[in-house]
Amino acid sequence: MSVVSRFSAYSLLKLGFDLHLGRFRTPLIAGFITLHVLVACSRSGLEPVPPEPVPEIDHFVDIEGRFCGEPPEEEAFPIKILFVIDQSTSLQCTDSQNRRVRVLNELVNRLAPQPNIFLGFIGFANWSREQGFTQNPQEMAAYLDPSQGLGPATDYQGALATTLRLLEGDMLESGVAVRARTRYIITFISDGAPEPRCRQGCEDDRTRCSDGVDNDGDGVTDMSDEDCEDVDDISQRPDSLYGVCNTTADARAPFSEDYVGMEGLCPAYNQPEQLQKQIDDLRALETIYGAGEVTLNTVLLSSPQEVVESVCGPAAASFGYNTEQARALLSGMADAGGGSFRDVNLADTDNTFLDFDYSSLRSAYYVREFYARNPSFIGEPLQEWGGRVDSDGDGLSDFEEYREGTNPLAKDSDKDRSGRVIGDGYGDLFELRFKGSGFDPLDPSRPALPCTSRGDRDGDGLSDCEELFLNTDPLSPDTDGDSLLDGYELFADTNPLKADAELDTDLDGEVNRDEMRAGTNPRVAEPRVSINKVRYDVQELGELTVVDEESYLSSERRCYDFVVRDVPLMTTLADERENRGLNRIYLTSFSQALSSAEAPSKVRRACVEAVMSGPNRKEPGDLIDLSPEAWQWMRDQLYLAVDDISDCVWAEEGGADGSISVSRDRVVNLVKNCLPETIDAKGYRFEQSEMIERIYEYFDRRMYLNLPQDPINLFVPLAQFEPNTYCHSPKRVDELNDLLNQLGTITCSCLAPSDDTQSDNTQSDNTQSDEEE
Repeated sequence: MSVVSRFSAYSLLKLGFDLHLGRFRTPLIAGFITLHVLVACSRSGLEPVPPEPVPEIDHFVDIEGRFCGEPPEEEAFPIKILFVIDQSTSLQCTDSQNRRVRVLNELVNRLAPQPNIFLGFIGFANWSREQGFTQNPQEMAAYLDPSQGLGPATDYQGALATTLRLLEGDMLESGVAVRARTRYIITFISDGAPEPRCRQGCEDDRTRCSDGVDNDGDGVTDMSDEDCEDVDDISQRPDSLYGVCNTTADARAPFSEDYVGMEGLCPAYNQPEQLQKQIDDLRALETIYGAGEVTLNTVLLSSPQEVVESVCGPAAASFGYNTEQARALLSGMADAGGGSFRDVNLADTDNTFLDFDYSSLRSAYYVREFYARNPSFIGEPLQEWGGRVDSDGDGLSDFEEYREGTNPLAKDSDKDRSGRVIGDGYGDLFELRFKGSGFDPLDPSRPALPCTSRGDRDGDGLSDCEELFLNTDPLSPDTDGDSLLDGYELFADTNPLKADAELDTDLDGEVNRDEMRAGTNPRVAEPRVSINKVRYDVQELGELTVVDEESYLSSERRCYDFVVRDVPLMTTLADERENRGLNRIYLTSFSQALSSAEAPSKVRRACVEAVMSGPNRKEPGDLIDLSPEAWQWMRDQLYLAVDDISDCVWAEEGGADGSISVSRDRVVNLVKNCLPETIDAKGYRFEQSEMIERIYEYFDRRMYLNLPQDPINLFVPLAQFEPNTYCHSPKRVDELNDLLNQLGTITCSCLAPSDDTQSDNTQSDNTQSDEEE
């Protein structure tokens, strides 16, 4: 028996299978030929011939593009709203109908029932009275009653000092985690400028500038003191209006509830610089205590002069209304407080003037993990290509599937008695991994746990039945929160119930996360420096405005540019010609809310297709470019091809440019009437029906592209992702572009002005199609 005949049938089968997998080695084949010759011929005169070098195989592709974190979203975090309400006597003239009180009551009635909202109140005049944050209506009642007492002053500084103390006390009582999620909103309401307004110093009013006493101890008295210059000009020396300005702390002690922010001897008070400091101190609480947000809104209440005088008559003049001064001051306070200013004419009927943004904090997202994975590649460092091919992407290599008798083109191979693949809800890898627990990948009647839910609701690669058996969460793609999908952990043989991403299971110096991102096997040790590793370059861009093309809503999202290098491609099997060598590469991002590191990540996925039909034959080449610039160029090329077709239609039908919009049905008719039965494009031969199918795939009835305008929207929520719907194929787009260009080239010569029947039929087809769609 010859050497070849003694070679086992299984070995020959394996040899042929290795040839399919791309492990063709010229020396091996040459060796078999040599052995065969040695059996039949004499060995004399033969010398060994060195084998030809094995050619290098380039089966890697790079991917460039952009992805973004999740849009910010409102969460039910605590909202603490503090209404700081002017209760000075002047309001009986400005708001005699108590509209401010009615509007405030209506707002409180809307806000109070919400479980995460707490309301606080400060009423101020010459005094400041407070109610801390509460959800108890009885504690709010005194501040919602129009009969509450009014005072003779408008003490902004005292009110802001009380606000500062109240907020700081609340923050100290709150835990760190709650504080970080709490939004503090201050709404400051007044009808005029602050009073009293005091300048620094004790000798700057009419009384003290004429009493012959050195009131400020500077050695100079009365009009000899420069502080008494322009003492009759109230705009410069307002202290003459307020007896409290030039007093000592002891003198003010019996009136401790009044002017609570006034300290020391004859201090400056309610001056712009004092108010600015109070607001700065309020905003600083956000940083000092790590609060979620502190903002100050302001409202100026006013009424037309004739309305004020009709209520209070000549007495209105005694209140010293200075609306312009108050408007400038309150507007500046809102700017400094990071809020909004409202200028309210109470004579109007608008009842929404207290409606500011009282929503909860919006939780911004950052991307904590991003990786690319080709399910058709299983990393094995000793293999010539650095791994084995997995045509169906089920986690078993094609070699293992042939060895086990499962179908390399079906993830769930169980067959019925007729040989038809029907599956049992459990993947081949899963059933082999748990064969000892009663599973069999070849027998649909032998799942250890009958499957009643074959879907994958969270999109993690495990069916709901598999998740039930594993005790993972069927609604969370990453049960253990280590930013590795449950299904990927099953494939890699790591633990989806234990956060083991930072462990080094194979003790090769690379943690599991890094190995899985690199496309290597976390259970097989290999050199740290390897050419068979996927590499990443990710650059943060900050927040960009992104439009969601399903909701048409725009939001500011944290975005990143990426380049993924050396993603391996394999020559896969396929039932259909066009799918041979198909590789679908998944790009997966995990977004984490900045406000909560413990919250589950939100996962998005994009998918791109590449084809490796043989050694060194890959499409679309070395780079898949999904950058915004390349994406726009690709869209433009397709529309230019459509424009060429449209130009011919316009010319044939005698319309001016733009007067006729070519429809998809019109283009399909042109394919049928102008192109041959088969068309060559990009090295492939297409039937007319295949081209028409491609047009329906990529264009709607108006010949608008069925592709995202922004490639960021290639990334969709994982639970929504379905590869046949969302996987982008540059190869198919290139082929379509070539086909459309060919159609555009011959359309003008194909169309004839006398072809009235065809034109009428086309218009009829268009009408029918529009009605159907």
